Amino acid sequence: MLEGTLVFKGNHNGIDIVIRHVRRDDVERLLTFINVISKEQTYILFQGEQMSLEEESRYVEDFIKKAENNKAVKLLIFHNDEFIGLADVTMKERAESHMVYLESLLPKSGEIKEWENSLCKKQ
Repeated sequence: MLEGTLVFKGNHNGIDIVIRHVRRDDVERLLTFINVISKEQTYILFQGEQMSLEEESRYVEDFIKKAENNKAVKLLIFHNDEFIGLADVTMKERAESHMVYLESLLPKSGEIKEWENSLCKKQ
């Protein structure tokens, strides 16, 4: 089972980061995160809508079940113990089974934007 498994811990372009698989106890941080991102009205499906704890709990539980069946991966990114972003991959079903949906999100506000710019610098 991948739940909570550490993927990376180290330094990239002078920024200390930790990347790990999602855990069931991440629900509240993910809820806060998606609601912040939604308010920013970026290029995501949510455009101002706010999720409830119950909705996010169902989403996380469903996602972990998909991960256990090798149908999805959700990685959380941390800097100085602060949750700052995520990336996930989900395999589609039926006629779309040959397709994969990739998502990565970093909020555009403040210090995190500076971190994102540093992380994305060309090597």
